[in-house]
Amino acid sequence: MDALEAIMTRQSIRSYTGEGISRQMLRQIVSAGMQAPSAHACASWRFLTITDRETMRGII
Repeated sequence: MDALEAIMTRQSIRSYTGEGISRQMLRQIVSAGMQAPSAHACASWRFLTITDRETMRGII
């Protein structure tokens, strides 16, 4: 899939299966986030990945 096709066919997901993802997939998602454009890379950024549901419930 090329970039234009990905943009034109994107979807919002509002219901989830509850199925986990692999660490490899999580790393790919974080890596993609690191490639997102920024304003001259002036702002610092951090990614926090939470895989434990109880920890997540405690944060939100």
